[in-house]
Amino acid sequence: MNKNFPLKFILFALLFPIFSCKKSDVPQKTVGVGTPGQTLPDTLVTKPDSSVSINLSVNSIGPVVPNDFLGFSFEKLILTDTTYFNISNTTFINLFKNLGTGLIRIGGATVDKISWANNQRNSPTQDFVFTNDVDRFTKFSQAVGWNTIWGLNFNQAQLSNDAQETAYVKAKLGASLSSIAIGNEPEYFPLKGLRPKTYNYNTFIDEYSKFANGLEDKVPGIIFSGPETNDPGLGKLFLKDRAGKINLFSLHYYRMGPAGNPSVTMKKLMVFDPWLNDIIQYLKPGVIADKVPFRFTECNSVFHGGQDGISNAFGSSLWGTEFLFYLAQQGIAGVNFHTGGGSQYVYSPINTVNNKNVARPLYYAMLLFKQAAVKQFLKTDFPNTPASMDVYSFIRKDGKTAMVVINKDDKKDIDLFVNSKTAISATTTYQLYAPSLSSTSGTNINGASVGDDGTFKVNGVVTNNKLGTSSKWVNLKILAASASLIIFN
Repeated sequence: MNKNFPLKFILFALLFPIFSCKKSDVPQKTVGVGTPGQTLPDTLVTKPDSSVSINLSVNSIGPVVPNDFLGFSFEKLILTDTTYFNISNTTFINLFKNLGTGLIRIGGATVDKISWANNQRNSPTQDFVFTNDVDRFTKFSQAVGWNTIWGLNFNQAQLSNDAQETAYVKAKLGASLSSIAIGNEPEYFPLKGLRPKTYNYNTFIDEYSKFANGLEDKVPGIIFSGPETNDPGLGKLFLKDRAGKINLFSLHYYRMGPAGNPSVTMKKLMVFDPWLNDIIQYLKPGVIADKVPFRFTECNSVFHGGQDGISNAFGSSLWGTEFLFYLAQQGIAGVNFHTGGGSQYVYSPINTVNNKNVARPLYYAMLLFKQAAVKQFLKTDFPNTPASMDVYSFIRKDGKTAMVVINKDDKKDIDLFVNSKTAISATTTYQLYAPSLSSTSGTNINGASVGDDGTFKVNGVVTNNKLGTSSKWVNLKILAASASLIIFN
């Protein structure tokens, strides 16, 4: 296949090659099509209608899925908005609570632009985070019951000031402070003019280590995660150099971009990205050796804010469903979708419209994952499925066997036959659906949508096995452009 690098990766490769491992070692992003594990052509071919058979296995693969797998990533700038993370906003609180336990990440590009002021906010300035900004966030995080990764400004790297911020945040958040993250995407520091062009991985890790050690001296007991990078090569080196000194390995990922580029299409979003698998397999040995969880702490469909009509359309919900279940199956510890309140954050799972929080299609992928209640994945045999179909089977936390089937073909339903080791008397189904892949409204699960107050309630559809209650086979229809969670009873 032809190599296909986004512009920011091309600039990075040309200007700063010594940030990463040798080129032959680091996975390169290519154009790819289809379902994880399949070898497929370069274009998505529409296939004739046909039935698909799947054999359920009792053999588990991968670790138990963490309770805080779901998460949001926020720009640190959002803390300067006193109306955000406010406990008076019960709608926003409900949107978090719908997802159960999760992890908030405070960081993004603005983390390296905002400084700490060790006093209370009395102006709308966006240059500083103040003590009462942290107080407000703390009350919100306590109300939703989520833990937090807190990012520090590494651009300015003011040890004394950042130590004050760390100490205050640690005292306020207490046990809900998951870790401290230093900076954001250091590989782009020279490109942004934050460091000289001679800045490379060696100078970065030296500066980072000294800064982290200084923080530990001033604020004993703090825990770090990192490196909050887009670059797998930098990540691999960081894993080796910071072994035993982080509680979480953090990587960033966007399916495509930048927003506005002609290459950004819904068709491309509906195609599994093989580079995602490549970078996971490339980094897995390091995280296994260090016994450290691996999390995608910033990710979404299209970088630079998302593409209108794609990142905020129903197709993003199907992409998000596949993304979440695939990463969970691979043993990834969690996913933080990058999120923002304003209209410029087209890809946000939760937007703010007319001062009200609104759930977007991507949010429904998170709801379906929460409804699935995955404990541990099972090996699934589906060798002859269409390229536009993906399947994940698993044991739920209640002990039942279940499956998620994603049909990314927007024209053809799937006539699905599932073969189980035991009799299937009935199924309980939750269907993620919308009028079309391009729909920016109307996303639902079994017809249920998020209410104006942020609450969500849905009932599963129970259907007796039409092949017989003692049959080990069950026949199901998966609608075009939909995803179905199927629980076997």
